[in-house]
Amino acid sequence: MQAASATGVDAGWIKGKWQVSVAGEATVRTLDVANLQAKDGLTYTLDATYGVTDTQLQPIAAELHRADGKWTIAITTQISAAISAESSDQKAFSGTITYKNGISKPLTIVMANTARHWLSHDEVAAMLIGKRVTFVRLRDGTEVTWQLDDSGMLYAHNSKGQSDNARWQLSPQGELCLTWKGNSGDGCLYAFRDGDNGSVMFAPQKNSVSQPWSKVVSP
Repeated sequence: MQAASATGVDAGWIKGKWQVSVAGEATVRTLDVANLQAKDGLTYTLDATYGVTDTQLQPIAAELHRADGKWTIAITTQISAAISAESSDQKAFSGTITYKNGISKPLTIVMANTARHWLSHDEVAAMLIGKRVTFVRLRDGTEVTWQLDDSGMLYAHNSKGQSDNARWQLSPQGELCLTWKGNSGDGCLYAFRDGDNGSVMFAPQKNSVSQPWSKVVSP
């Protein structure tokens, strides 16, 4: 039976296992929501456990709230870290984790049973070449816009007013490798989406637990 409030808002989709990835940390964590209880018309208390994936998960305090067409999850972990993340599609959350020492880091929470689809060479080419693509860099929330031309050049600028350009190469396996003229840092990325309708994200490694580096927000 799915949970619904008096206003008809369905929150049963939250039940199940979710993968929690913190920017800059290799450790992957699991959030397991067993059940939920309506607290008021738009807020639910979650019966949930949390911890490092493939270890014994521990009970945590967690709530789910609906406002302005979006869902917000608030979690207090066993080590008193505070997680606050928002979702508009009921498939993934993005937000921050704030540790007791005051340090905050971006994080993503995605359904653990959502199939990760790695984009092929042709899919990446269709998305990027000759296009203007904007994404959010998850480690610091900076918005970055790339424009790739078909001569192998990439032009980039971000929301902090910084710009750079690079030579790009796209392998037959869909790996995008960049050699920057400035100090942006050379490297390679793979593009993926979680499920058929998930947002496109970039990750430095091609595996099921690779932490996303950025999330495409436009187009």
